[in-house]
Amino acid sequence: MNILVICQYFPPENKIGAIRPSRIAKYLNRYEDVNVSVLTVVPLSGCPAESADDYCGVRVFRAAPSSAIVLINKILKRGSASEKTADAAPVSQGEKIGRVGLKQRIRGNLFKIREKLLDYSYYHRAIRILGKIDTSFDALISTYNTEFGHKVALWYKKRYPEVRWISDYRDPLWGAYSSPEQKKHGTEFVRRISDRCDAVTVVSKGIIDIHREDFNNKPVYVIPNGYDTEDTVPASGESSPGPVRIVYTGELYNGKRDLTPLFEAVNELEQKKKISSEDIEVIYAGKSGSSFLSQISRFPGIKSRNLGFVSREEALAMQSGADILLLASWCEPNEKDVLTGKFFEYLQKKKPIICIISGSASGCALTGIINDHSLGCSYEAASRETDHGMLCSYIEKQVSAKKAHGQVEFIGDDEYVKKFDYESIAGDFYEIISCPDK
Repeated sequence: MNILVICQYFPPENKIGAIRPSRIAKYLNRYEDVNVSVLTVVPLSGCPAESADDYCGVRVFRAAPSSAIVLINKILKRGSASEKTADAAPVSQGEKIGRVGLKQRIRGNLFKIREKLLDYSYYHRAIRILGKIDTSFDALISTYNTEFGHKVALWYKKRYPEVRWISDYRDPLWGAYSSPEQKKHGTEFVRRISDRCDAVTVVSKGIIDIHREDFNNKPVYVIPNGYDTEDTVPASGESSPGPVRIVYTGELYNGKRDLTPLFEAVNELEQKKKISSEDIEVIYAGKSGSSFLSQISRFPGIKSRNLGFVSREEALAMQSGADILLLASWCEPNEKDVLTGKFFEYLQKKKPIICIISGSASGCALTGIINDHSLGCSYEAASRETDHGMLCSYIEKQVSAKKAHGQVEFIGDDEYVKKFDYESIAGDFYEIISCPDK
């Protein structure tokens, strides 16, 4: 059985969206009757040339952006640098504000044009690659974090209607923070894809709640994200003396993921002399360093480090060396079942998790899972009156545990955690493809 996985993000690109399709492809390819290929793209930062390579025994085809797009991207980057130089010239404040506002609007429009041209380029070059591949496929798995995978799969399905197509969603196309235009586009896109696909897979029930009417009565399966047991790194610094190290690796999405409640709890414990400023260290790694610094700057007494963007291997090593893993999410009335990919990555580490959940709703799925399976502590902004005290108590308890025993306390639920091994998750996809009537 020949299976084609189509996605925009794929290793070596260091994005959380690359993990799900790459691990599904890797483990599906280990079935004796399965041969997996992947169609993905060369990111703008990569070499602008079509290529074919190998990932864990899986054949990978990469569609490159056109040379025109690469040139436009270079011009935009060059414009960023020259803009900073120009802004240093002596002008009045009013002139400067007007100049910056105009430049931002122009640059914003240019970036939108670049993205549309890039989407067009990737799509047509991917189709060209499909025309050259000397393999006929029995099944497609296209995964959404961008529309690329589903658009290319739709093209293939129209030409080969007998192929079994699974459209996979690791994110909804719109949520509580989307504009009316984004909601309309997302709804229309999902309906267009669902008209042709044979089955739908989603990572959480929350996506079903958002798009229930858009899936056109196609069978829908919840197959969560997970972790890869083969992603092993040295557990450097594990259980070493010193402060309780609370580690966050990933993005903060312009502050949508807000860690402030953690800082408030640590600050209060320090002010009340229940812990000292040397007992806790918060370590951040990711592209949202400015958001992290903005959130923690109100609490100068908290020991912290901002390491900036690191490789995936470095991030995994940081997680292994942490005492507590810090997670952030959000909960709105129509988005209670959001389960971030980072959560499943953390599960493999078998370390306590502190989860900080923003938003106006309580009763988030993440909170239930963390509490029910003794995985740590979950704070919900909508339940601040009760959760703030609970978070303070949890932090104080973990500081005491490390002082007394040299490590923090963790119970966990091994049987629950095992369900999210990507080898098992790939088996779920295998069943859906092999047994259409399942």
